[in-house]
Formats: sequence, structure tokens, C-alpha cells
Amino acid sequence: MRNPYTSSFAAKVVTTGDPVFVKAAEEATAPWSARAQTSEIAASAVTGVMSPRMLGHGVVDGWRVLVFEYIEGRPVRLSLDSPDLAQVVGAVDRIGRIRPGRSAGLPTLVGRLREYIPPGRDGALRGDRLLHTDLTSANMIVRQDGRLAVVDWGRVAIGPRWAEIAFLGMNLVREGHDLDEVRRWMWHFPEWRRTPHRAPCPRRDVGGALGRRSVLVVGTGRRPVPSRRGEPVTANGADPVRPPPV
Repeated sequence: MRNPYTSSFAAKVVTTGDPVFVKAAEEATAPWSARAQTSEIAASAVTGVMSPRMLGHGVVDGWRVLVFEYIEGRPVRLSLDSPDLAQVVGAVDRIGRIRPGRSAGLPTLVGRLREYIPPGRDGALRGDRLLHTDLTSANMIVRQDGRLAVVDWGRVAIGPRWAEIAFLGMNLVREGHDLDEVRRWMWHFPEWRRTPHRAPCPRRDVGGALGRRSVLVVGTGRRPVPSRRGEPVTANGADPVRPPPV
């Protein structure tokens, strides 16, 4: 695979002991992926039991190699009516409670998006919380025992808690969900309601930095119009899956 943005190799590898999951990127032909793997190494020290253990890493003949414990499971069903949604909300909460500190060596969200934000308007992107920023169905695995594992921390960053909600909202839209439903669901997160939408960093500037879809997802900061039933979006057709309190 010759793509600078993806791992050149990623597979389950069967050994004489337990199977492992191996990711490798050739630094010359996949430079972005090689840098992302550096971030994964740093993230492995702070993510704890929510992620597979990193068993080792190194550089061999110009290839950066990461070795993880292999976990059996299935991808999360990333849908507003999925029974998995409660676990997704729980994972967002657990990730957002982690404050890695500068010594962790993780990139900042401001650093990643600086070129897209007008000078002096990056205040809302500053924070001290752990962010995954790529919570897709493929990156959240429901283990055989029912626990959720979060994988692929190559886009990890340090920033404000609300940003994780923005990235997750974009992924829900990519999954085909109605934009208004996604925005109503996002409004249940206290950290999202507190997102600055005026100076020094308007939501539209932030949306433009996060991606084209997020200009609509992030919106203007106004409270979303309620659904026709006047109820928040639900999972399993039952009680609303509300984010936990901060």
C-alpha cells in the first residue's frame, strides 16, 4: 500500500504464543502514518485499560513497527438508535476525564489546526484533555466480554472536551444520520453547550478548521430546534442516551 496517510501494513499476526496485532509504516513512503505512530506510542502511556496494550515498538530498516495485544470483537454500530451508543458516550466521557500533561509528549489540537484558524482566534481549541478525534465505528471495538476498546490513536491530541463531540458528530453525519438529529443529540453534552461560539474563536471558524462537514455540525451555537415529538434523540427507542455529567 503506497499511501502517505495510511499504515503500509496492519494485520493480525499469529505467533508461537498469543496472536498480536502489528502495524507498520515505511517512513519514506508513508511519512504521515509514521508520525501518527509516534503519537500512538505516546498515547499508549495514558489511555489505560480502554485500549489494547502496546507490547513493543521500534524501527527496522526504515519501517516504524508497533505491536499490540490482539483483541477479538466487532466494530461498534455507530448509530443514534444503536444499543452500542451508551458505551460510545461512556468512552467519550472516560477519554475526556484524562489530563495527560505536557510531559506526555502528545500533540495539541491548536498545533494541528493552527494553519486553518485566523491569528488570535484559537482560544476555543485550547484545553488540557485527552482527545482521540477519530472515533469511527472501526476504531471502537466491542470485545467478546462486552467491554468497549478504543483503538488507533494516531490522531490523538490534547485540547478541550467539546472538540471530541464535534469530531464524533461529524462521524455520525458520515454514517448517514440526519444533521438536525445529530446536533440535537450533541446538545445533551454539557461541554458542548458551553462551547464558545463568539470571540475569541467563533464556532464557524472552528468548524472550518475541523472539516467541511463540521461547519454545519458545529453550527452557530444556537440551541437546536426540538424534534417534532419534543423529545431528544433516543437509542433503542427508549430513554434518551444522555451523556454523563462532567
